[in-house]
Amino acid sequence: MAQKVARVSLIVLSLWMIVSVATPAAVQPPPIPHSFYGTVEINGAPAPVGTQVEARGAGVQTGVSGNPITVTQAGQYGGPGGFDPKLVVQGQVANGTPIEFYVDGVRAQCAVPGGTWQESYPFSSGAVTELDLTPSCNLPGDLDCDCDVDVKDVMLVANCWQSTDPECDPYDLDDDGDIDIVDIMLVAAKWGDTC
Repeated sequence: MAQKVARVSLIVLSLWMIVSVATPAAVQPPPIPHSFYGTVEINGAPAPVGTQVEARGAGVQTGVSGNPITVTQAGQYGGPGGFDPKLVVQGQVANGTPIEFYVDGVRAQCAVPGGTWQESYPFSSGAVTELDLTPSCNLPGDLDCDCDVDVKDVMLVANCWQSTDPECDPYDLDDDGDIDIVDIMLVAAKWGDTC
């Protein structure tokens, strides 16, 4: 009987040693997420409903709940209220890590309201930040900011033909107060150009 107790004690002690050695000493929990909301414009016009806004950076999780976020009200992503959706930056992200923003896959500039436009914004664990976004689009005629002038850009102008909708104002490329063949020709003249 004493041998049986000694054998069981030895087995239990061995198992305890294996488990204690195999368990990591300290696992760091991820930092509290940084949340964002604000305005989003494409070519000076409010981004349409359905536009995707995404945050990327070292250690940032993408393709998860809250990142990306979809625009549900033209020109706005997320909202300031406690129960409003937000663009959530989470993962193993160190404070100060530059976070880049993308609007429908195109890198965007960002600015706090009234601030200077910048290429990224620093991660701050637990913060909720109002941040305005606009895609960096420097190619004349590239109205959808996808780095090429193609049929999609012509169609953006054509879809606003003779429209009085203020959302079509950015497509009045010759600033004559109407959207017509001249505006389409201005885009077509840049056909095939790329960033």
